[in-house]
Amino acid sequence: MTPGAMATPSATSRAGTVTRSKRSSTHVEAEPTVDPLATPSRLDRGVFTAWHEIVPHAGDQHTIYPDTLHWFQAGPEGAIVTEFSTRSTDEFDVFTDPDIRRVTVVTDS
Repeated sequence: MTPGAMATPSATSRAGTVTRSKRSSTHVEAEPTVDPLATPSRLDRGVFTAWHEIVPHAGDQHTIYPDTLHWFQAGPEGAIVTEFSTRSTDEFDVFTDPDIRRVTVVTDS
């Protein structure tokens, strides 16, 4: 992930992340972190609902259970994060941002 880059709010099948290098933050549904390190863009839109921040170090792994809204953000130097999951199908991902479409929408122009 490039510095400040983020993956958007979603819920998936059981997933895990492994931080390979640098710093990233993972946000899940739980008690909100009082002073989070992350600074998401579009914060004013109200689409970020998961505010419990986990800051893994290189080599750390974190499991995210099914139907848990979550999002990630790279630290100021970027990050290398691997995400893996059990069965994952894009069309069933849930996003709290109405501008995100995981399935192609064809319209007449």
